[in-house]
Amino acid sequence: MIIVTIIVLALVFLIGFFMNYQDNESDVVDAGIFESPGADGTATDILDEEGEEAQTDDIPFEEAVWEYRIDRAMGHPNCPPVPEIEYPVDYYKGRLIDSHFHIANLPDSSPGDEEGEEVFYSAYFGEDNNENNEDGDNDEEEQENEVMPLLGKNIKISDIVCTLEHEGTDKVFAFFPVYPDIPAQMVEVVKRTMDLYPEKFVPFIMAPDSDNSPGGLSTVKSSVLTNMLSIYPGLFKGFGEIGLYPKEGGSRELPPDDPVLRDIYPVVRENKLAVYFHPGENMEDNFEIVLKENPDINFIVHGEQIEKPDEIGALMKKYLNIYFTVNDLYGDKYLLHTQGSTEDFLEALDNYEPLLKKDLATWQKLIEEHPNQFMWGTDRGGIAVWTLDREVGKKITDYGRTFIGKLNPTVRERFAYKNALRAMGEEV
Repeated sequence: MIIVTIIVLALVFLIGFFMNYQDNESDVVDAGIFESPGADGTATDILDEEGEEAQTDDIPFEEAVWEYRIDRAMGHPNCPPVPEIEYPVDYYKGRLIDSHFHIANLPDSSPGDEEGEEVFYSAYFGEDNNENNEDGDNDEEEQENEVMPLLGKNIKISDIVCTLEHEGTDKVFAFFPVYPDIPAQMVEVVKRTMDLYPEKFVPFIMAPDSDNSPGGLSTVKSSVLTNMLSIYPGLFKGFGEIGLYPKEGGSRELPPDDPVLRDIYPVVRENKLAVYFHPGENMEDNFEIVLKENPDINFIVHGEQIEKPDEIGALMKKYLNIYFTVNDLYGDKYLLHTQGSTEDFLEALDNYEPLLKKDLATWQKLIEEHPNQFMWGTDRGGIAVWTLDREVGKKITDYGRTFIGKLNPTVRERFAYKNALRAMGEEV
């Protein structure tokens, strides 16, 4: 009897061990980004971001590091309770959709090169990555890294969601960067974000092609874009933001009727995407050509290069498939830049009245003349991590609700969120 009991217990243990092993393997497969085996070295014990022992189960080195980075990019929900917000009588109190929001990059350095990844290198190869531990770090680069948002480093998706919850923004048009050399990993960030927060983000694919280099472009070509979109078909709802202006020391001007973009529009149409552009100077005629040729594609633009009444207003009179995001509020100035700070921004918005006077003079007439084509937005998150601060978010939306409350009552909801839904093809 004792022998039978021992045999049964042993079988239970072996079955449990086997099932646990299989579950760990399937978690890696389910991630959807790691398909090819092969790395020089494996490890069984490493530390995860919480300092706990994590099992790799013979996952190749590079795959383990990317999984670690993506997990850190997601973060873990730890948002304090959102207090009930009471708005003054003259504020707009309804839904808000931010139609211009940048998601930070995932670190794109070689696996093992980022701070904190030394434990992977040591565990897999039994030695330190000396190249990553040399003295004489570039102070200027470190300072830039503190300012620039970087997923998993100084900002996480869970942090962004917490800010949106506290400020009262329903959802955002989110520009997710996807680079040609690591498309699967960067698209995986989008997939996991949408799995966790499907109601908070409208995902746009922003795929530059070495746009900081003279031979680069502000977007990948159509064949590359097609491959990126095929990783998770139907995941993305928009294409952009794409800067059409020339970058200093980088990519050339790219008018909307450029052959590169004309090749992309069929891909956009096939995947039912909206398009988001930041035009360059004097591109109204180029836009007219594209709007006329593609009446079934909705184009969203923003920027001082096309915001005048005889520019965007003239196009809107002729074409219903062009929309404009108003994000240069705060006295018709862009304040969310790298040289700013949370304190500077809050101080600049200490007194709304003179700022509202300028903003209403610039925008009210134009918005009310084209009530179905203007949208509220913020243009934050791309170049300075402080712009994602919770207090900044609350001040941004507070000012936005004040501005919207000054518009004609018949226009307020359209500007605040309905036109954003309409631009994405939804019935309103």
